[in-house]
Amino acid sequence: MPKCEEPYGLYTSWCVINQHPTGTESNFWAAMKYRITPGCNGLRMKGPAAADYILASYPGLV
Repeated sequence: MPKCEEPYGLYTSWCVINQHPTGTESNFWAAMKYRITPGCNGLRMKGPAAADYILASYPGLV
């Protein structure tokens, strides 16, 4: 499955915000294999975890 960074980054941000242990990237992609389209087409980020991920990924925006 082709990877893109955004879904895993969003997941890790969600884990931090919700004080949930973060799984490995390989486990994340194994779990998502049949849940999202390869290449991340059509996904949208929203909510507090998305804001956290965007701000952490692009600190020059602040």
